[in-house]
Amino acid sequence: MKKGIVVICMGVLLFAGMAAGQAWEFDRILYDFELPIDDGYGIHGVAVAPDGNIWLALNGAMTSDPIIVDSDTIGYYRPVYILDPTTGEHVSFSPLKVIEFPGGVLDTLWTGSVDNGSGKGISLDNDGNILYTSWSSVYRIDYQTGAGMNKFTPIDMASMTEAVQDANGMIYVGYVGTGHPLYILDNDFNLIGNAIDSVGYINRTLAVTPDGKDLYTGSTWNGIGIVHWHSDIPGVLSYTVVDTIGNWDSVYVEEEDTTYYDVKLWPECLDWDPDGNLWAGGTKEEWVVPGTGSRWFVFDVTTGERLYSVGHPDTLPAGAYDGGMMTPRGAAWTADGKTMYLADYNFGTVGVWKKAVGRWIKGELPKDYVYDGVFDTTVSMPHGIVVDQHNRIWTGCYGHAALSVRNPDGTEAPISPIDTIIIGTDTIVLSEGRCRGMAVAGDGNILYCNTADLLKINAETGEGMAKWTGAGTLTKPGVDATGNIFVGTVVGVSPISMLDPDFNLITEIELTPHPGYARGIEVSADGKDLWTGNLSAGGPVYQYHSDIPGVTAYELADSIYFDSDGDPIFQFAITTLDWGPDGTLWASHETEDAALQSENGLVVFNYTTNEYATLYMPEVGEDELNGPRGVAFSVTGDTAYVASFNGNCIWRYIKRLEGVEERPIARTASAYELSQNYPNPFNSTTTISFTLSKKGLVELKVYDVAGREVTTLINNWMDVGHYRVPFDASNLVSGVYYYRMAFNGKVTTKKMLLLK
Repeated sequence: MKKGIVVICMGVLLFAGMAAGQAWEFDRILYDFELPIDDGYGIHGVAVAPDGNIWLALNGAMTSDPIIVDSDTIGYYRPVYILDPTTGEHVSFSPLKVIEFPGGVLDTLWTGSVDNGSGKGISLDNDGNILYTSWSSVYRIDYQTGAGMNKFTPIDMASMTEAVQDANGMIYVGYVGTGHPLYILDNDFNLIGNAIDSVGYINRTLAVTPDGKDLYTGSTWNGIGIVHWHSDIPGVLSYTVVDTIGNWDSVYVEEEDTTYYDVKLWPECLDWDPDGNLWAGGTKEEWVVPGTGSRWFVFDVTTGERLYSVGHPDTLPAGAYDGGMMTPRGAAWTADGKTMYLADYNFGTVGVWKKAVGRWIKGELPKDYVYDGVFDTTVSMPHGIVVDQHNRIWTGCYGHAALSVRNPDGTEAPISPIDTIIIGTDTIVLSEGRCRGMAVAGDGNILYCNTADLLKINAETGEGMAKWTGAGTLTKPGVDATGNIFVGTVVGVSPISMLDPDFNLITEIELTPHPGYARGIEVSADGKDLWTGNLSAGGPVYQYHSDIPGVTAYELADSIYFDSDGDPIFQFAITTLDWGPDGTLWASHETEDAALQSENGLVVFNYTTNEYATLYMPEVGEDELNGPRGVAFSVTGDTAYVASFNGNCIWRYIKRLEGVEERPIARTASAYELSQNYPNPFNSTTTISFTLSKKGLVELKVYDVAGREVTTLINNWMDVGHYRVPFDASNLVSGVYYYRMAFNGKVTTKKMLLLK
């Protein structure tokens, strides 16, 4: 490609979250053919073999070595490239110009045209060997030697799509042009029949689910999105159209159903990532509706939801950087899912992308605190909670309830409830609700956000002391060691108002970037670091730093988004933030989805060890909610009080003394907890641990990356307790595997990596 073509995407980081997704950082170009852009030929697929080598399908005159017989040119080689993933150099049998089949039969992969012919797609079969489409033939090639294993050439010879295989061994391949069938072959390349008699539009690509029941086809030229086909019995019953995904015009519009011919995405390629999401490469921007081309879109095919996208936010700029995308034509991943290879047709490049990782190391559940019961049920949508110097628990409510002050034994303090306070000439009725967050002021009194008003309330008497009015509904404030107060607005968050202890404005702090919405912020003791919550699902939590608070600007210092494995830390909204007694940062992480209440909890960040873990909320009944909206700690730090906005209560957790075993609990964070296997990655053997808080039927199974069941480790009724299950993988090949635990109708799946 011509040097200097760039993708505009915050430097070299690619992610755009509709929901929590992955982030990928451009690493380097593995291979660049350095051909003119938009010359009508390019890379037409990429695959990563089990040994890590990178296989490229080349379309058209990427190379034009002539085949000469008796001084006459009878055709042109159209080789397959196999590259070392580290150096980008050819392996010993690359370029693969001639395929040798058993018995010495040779296939030159040739074409009679100097311009046309050759690679149309490339993928892996179930054994890791290569399925390679060259014009009108499909080959199976031994990934270790380059030797031919099988070949299929239909009677109707025309340009074909890539070939893909399901977990049952059936192979699917169709034609690029209209009016042709999509075939099903058995594992030996024998034709079973037509999966689809005629796709009906130009298409270059296929994807199939492991069970073979669902097919996905792309669409090129006047694209109609990704078409979803289904058959109850693959190979017996024909596939029929279920729906299309990619249903938007100039902007994304989420719909439960779509009109077959009323969508605009032109997907040139479809590929499954290691997490089972479908990547669709949209053709070049100049051909399509602005914003849908020269990009990858990532879909959850179960819901049709677009999870995120990577690539150009607008039309292709002139000049810039090798990580750019013009015409996506294939994606492939390493076995551990941490490296991605993206092929681009018109750029003629294969880019290497690394999964973005963060500083945070995932730990076990916080064992210091255990659930101790419900502390208070008289509250209504609690939206603020603090503990004063007398160890009394103050709770402010968004719903109609007065400000509550309770002793640790649950009895009300003499000053409680506080219905009304008077500040100057203003009478403020707290029992009408509208609390938006609370904090303890530097002098020990109580800060209470009442919609747009920040109030100071005397902690001894419950009387009003001071009032400051912000520009909109306020977030929970943060307070530094000198008593300075930092508070933003729920909508927009920025600017943050920095006030002195007497509520005089010191400065307005502009944050860039900043979340669109948040309900709480926090500040370090020295005032140099600010953190913001984020109501966008998946976050991130932003951290900003100023060398001289109130004088120099706060600059973005960190984004808490991905952990050290590159996995998202958050799934849901981070409503507010609080400091723990040991200097840990506690993020309230909640969703209102009734089916996901067991995932609600407090995500705890330890800045000393760079570890994070989640303290889950107690289990609740069907149609009940338990999401946290702030936590406060007793003076000694041995008790945590958690406000549950949607649960209309205050949960209490107590700190277990060192050396004392965890006692049985009445209600737990979840009916079960499945831990990450250890060690991971592992060589041959590892241990899978889980904890049950109630009796039930446990099913623990292991699957390979294709979705095939490897083994059943447990299928029994089990009692409450902690269990460690050994898994012996000595008879398995290296790669990614998944273990799946089902317990009383709930399912959790985790990934592990076998390295031999």
